[in-house]
Amino acid sequence: MQALFTNPLAELGLLGVSNGAGIGLVLGVLFGSGSLWSLSLKAMAGALLTSVALGIICNVIMTWTIYFSTSLDLR
Repeated sequence: MQALFTNPLAELGLLGVSNGAGIGLVLGVLFGSGSLWSLSLKAMAGALLTSVALGIICNVIMTWTIYFSTSLDLR
């Protein structure tokens, strides 16, 4: 993270991964999953889904930028 953003204070919260883990955990508690292991797995799944969604969004932005560019260097 810190090398990617060249920021020594960068953390997972910068991309929302920790928020995705929090949502997974809250949904696990809300729907009555009492086991510590299952709550941990739901938190990891929320973080992973957030990372995948962010990757898809970035890929779409990059593809649109290349498609709508007028520069021949990008095509």
